[in-house]
Amino acid sequence: MTPRRRLMALTVLIGLAACSTIAPFEAAQPADDEYAVCYARIGATPQQVRQLVVPECAAGSEPRLVSQAMDLAACPLFTPIRAVFKCAAR
Repeated sequence: MTPRRRLMALTVLIGLAACSTIAPFEAAQPADDEYAVCYARIGATPQQVRQLVVPECAAGSEPRLVSQAMDLAACPLFTPIRAVFKCAAR
């Protein structure tokens, strides 16, 4: 194997290893009263995903899951799941 191929293989392996630690993040809001989060199931628990939306909700309300699906149009390849939340009274 040539040095260039070794470097390419090493780069790919490091990239794949890094992808397993990708954290969930807020995505574009689908509506004024909805909040979206992109995540990977292997990289985040449901509690971690929900916790990203908690600060967006007013006092006395909490995020409720509205929908959840793979959405590569709204989320990147390594965090393909999009969860949409709405704040609702407790």
